[in-house]
Amino acid sequence: MWLSMPFIDNNGTLERGDAIWVFGALSLAFGAISLLLASSRQYVLMNLFYAVTDRRAVVCRRGRDAFLRSRLYLVSCLHVWSFTYPIKDARPYPSLAIGSMLSEDAVQPFGLGLTHPGWPMLQSRGINPILFENIREAEIVQDIILRQSEVLDSA
Repeated sequence: MWLSMPFIDNNGTLERGDAIWVFGALSLAFGAISLLLASSRQYVLMNLFYAVTDRRAVVCRRGRDAFLRSRLYLVSCLHVWSFTYPIKDARPYPSLAIGSMLSEDAVQPFGLGLTHPGWPMLQSRGINPILFENIREAEIVQDIILRQSEVLDSA
């Protein structure tokens, strides 16, 4: 956007001074939006709790629903030997997929909460991965879950 400044003529209806004001306002708006997205993501990550038990992997999140009420969302996935529990590259740490669910039942990103029953059945349906996000020891957690799923399947 700022690189187009040399191409703006000073003799037209819009001059370079006008462009500076417009480009400045847009730059401030883009900066504010990026700060909002970053703070929303930080809010979600601060309100997540991950747990691995002998039978399940659990994700608990505090967030808001469609009516802006604060709720606890709990998703648990049984350890299954046939699921590969892939590690997905993410920044700054990798994420571990522990299962997948229909989007109505999944923990949604950015604090949006679950879909509410007033929406049409198929509006936002899809398969969403359930992730342990940004964990430092993803390989160790993956190994623990795989060992537990083998124990459960052999029992």
